[in-house]
Amino acid sequence: MLIVWMMLTLQSESHVKLFESQYQQYGATALRMKVFMFIQQMLNSSVYSDDSKCALIMRQRVFRLLNELCDRFDGDGTMSQQPGIMTLCADLIKTP
Repeated sequence: MLIVWMMLTLQSESHVKLFESQYQQYGATALRMKVFMFIQQMLNSSVYSDDSKCALIMRQRVFRLLNELCDRFDGDGTMSQQPGIMTLCADLIKTP
C-alpha cells in the first residue's frame, strides 16, 4: 500500500521534493521488510493463484506497479538487485 501511495503522490510536482526527504524512508523500510518476496508469496496464495478475473487483475496491477517502479528507480540497477524481485517478475510474466 505504501508503494502505491508513493507512486501516486510522485505525480505531483510539489511531492517530488517531499519524496527526496520524507517518502524515501518508506521505500527503505519496504526493502528491509523484503516487500518483493512478500508480494510474491501473496500472489502465490490460493486467493490470487487461480484463473479468476480478480487474480488476473491483481497480477496485472502488480506488474504495472513494478514496471513503473523500475522505470523510475532502477537507473543504477539497485532495484534489480533486491531480493525476490526477479522471481516475482518471472512469475508475473507467466500470467497471460
